[in-house]
Amino acid sequence: MTTLEQGLFLSALGMGLTFAALAVVILLILLLQGLFPARRPVHKPIHAPRYAAAERERQAAIAAAVWYLSTQMQARSKVDAALGQRLESGPGPYWQSSRMDDA
Repeated sequence: MTTLEQGLFLSALGMGLTFAALAVVILLILLLQGLFPARRPVHKPIHAPRYAAAERERQAAIAAAVWYLSTQMQARSKVDAALGQRLESGPGPYWQSSRMDDA
């Protein structure tokens, strides 16, 4: 066998062993799923007083979040009338506009 043939043989053998090990793992998973099937969770009834208190707390948290977001959005929505002029003037004295009408 030449060196090339040995390399190809070892590569094929390694890939074959890898896929064989993968097949064994997959078969083991399927076997274990067959022996131990998944159970559905048992839902316990929720008592009304606890549920009502939790629902009130949830609604209060949602209302607080909506209030906070609305106040933050109002604070950020202030319009700056001079924004266009400040953007055209540039960031400092080293800035030179490349517009054609400045020339």
